[in-house]
Amino acid sequence: GALPLCDIDSHAVRIEFSRGDAQGCETFLIARRDVPVIGRIKHDAVLLDARTVAEDELAEVAEAVRAYFDALDAGAEGTRRPPSCWARPAISTTASRRSCWP
Repeated sequence: GALPLCDIDSHAVRIEFSRGDAQGCETFLIARRDVPVIGRIKHDAVLLDARTVAEDELAEVAEAVRAYFDALDAGAEGTRRPPSCWARPAISTTASRRSCWP
């Protein structure tokens, strides 16, 4: 962006994994959906920034995340992980309140 060293106030959904993984989820959300859902990976979690999602897109984003975990449960190719990694995902919201101005 125009100010790459600045953090902009926002909220995000943080998806942590005890089954599957952040890289597999991000790949699924981009490559295996008709409408790609773009997030970012930070500390082994996928962050979906609410600043970039319109209210009428929320259901599509929720469905995309649910579809990833459904694909894990179904053993879809490219999503299956060893049983020791399987459990329910933990989803929480986070906020950043930093400014780039002195």
